[in-house]
Amino acid sequence: MTVAPPNLMQQNRSIVLIGFMGTGKSAVGRALAGRLQWRHRDTDTEIEREAGCSIADCFAAEGEAAFRQRETTMLARLLTDLPSERLILSTGGGTPLRLENSTLLQQGGTVIWLQASPEAILSRIGLNLSSRPLLADYLDNPKERIEDLLAARSAHYAALADFALDTSKCAGPLRAAEEIISLLGQQQE
Repeated sequence: MTVAPPNLMQQNRSIVLIGFMGTGKSAVGRALAGRLQWRHRDTDTEIEREAGCSIADCFAAEGEAAFRQRETTMLARLLTDLPSERLILSTGGGTPLRLENSTLLQQGGTVIWLQASPEAILSRIGLNLSSRPLLADYLDNPKERIEDLLAARSAHYAALADFALDTSKCAGPLRAAEEIISLLGQQQE
């Protein structure tokens, strides 16, 4: 069993995972929550539960703007309505792109940007690219689309992050969770 570094426990701050799709936010979030014995929530999972449809179906039915508003509402609920809860929050890849979300993320906890190489991302998201709204129209060259989106989003992620971790260099989600705990421990020294 692992516990969070003492100062993080005393601050009672959430840990928020941001990053592009396929970087491991959900899997690492679950592993980290298990190691710290904190609660894990995933904005995409919560949106799917509330909307009664998959993220891809919500995107298709509502459009990106409406989906992003739904995402902001869920983020606010999870970070502000549960302020005393020790929470690991995994966010959607586009969550940090809205100004309102940036403010919520920075106020809500320690922000960790999970990164991965385009090759690792493509390998992790698998062959079902049509379930990824931002890749569905790029089935002929998804790697190029991933590279373009990463280039466009990296500055947003970097501006919010307290720490960054390349998960393509970690041997699985549990190892990434251990790296995060180590990073947080170094911050407290």
